[in-house]
Amino acid sequence: MARLELRIRDLEILVGRLNLENEMLKKIRNFDIKKKRQFIYSNLSRLGYLNLIEDSIQHRTDQLWHADITYIRILNSFVYLAVLFQVN
Repeated sequence: MARLELRIRDLEILVGRLNLENEMLKKIRNFDIKKKRQFIYSNLSRLGYLNLIEDSIQHRTDQLWHADITYIRILNSFVYLAVLFQVN
């Protein structure tokens, strides 16, 4: 265990793993870690996603569905979650 980590534990400071590793790198290698710039869409109309249901009329309850796929971290791996639900 690194001396810096022991010192932080002695002082009872709660630090996340990544923050702790970054602080250790700063002390060991004597350099500053830069944060990544977050990309922000300034003009959402440029994305090109069309609203396909904006002017549509549903005559039955089973005509409009929404689907999404995402991943969830569980322990040291990821699992995928697929959701499909009826909008009406």
